Amino acid sequence: MEVDWEKKNSSDLENMNWILANTKSCPKCGVVIQRHSGCNQMGQRGESYCCGHLWCWECGADWKTHGPETGGWYKCNIAANPTGELAIKLGKIKAAGNEAQFYSEAIKHFDNNQRCEKHAFKMLTTMDSRIEFLHTARGTPASDS
Repeated sequence: MEVDWEKKNSSDLENMNWILANTKSCPKCGVVIQRHSGCNQMGQRGESYCCGHLWCWECGADWKTHGPETGGWYKCNIAANPTGELAIKLGKIKAAGNEAQFYSEAIKHFDNNQRCEKHAFKMLTTMDSRIEFLHTARGTPASDS
């Protein structure tokens, strides 16, 4: 797959893909939340950024509908077997996450290749001067190599 990196890097699309893949909005107040770790219960009171509505990170449903029968604190059976509108929503989130991950890895490779190219050109200059030094030390013309 050929990618125009200059165009891709100047676009806000990748930022949006990252946001879609790594954040979710509170179903009640709409505040965007990024989950770093922990259980699936979101919106606990005392968190200044949210209204306090308790909801599931995985499926977005009210936390009252969750319990041991839906997978407990760290697993959501509702999100594991989504249907209808939830399946479409979770599919879009997963696709955005895959795109963001692909882009992140590609950028790392692209940056690494640029660093290697700069180093190679720097070494080329060094090698030319070393070859010239060796020819001078041997007393042979550089054109003999």
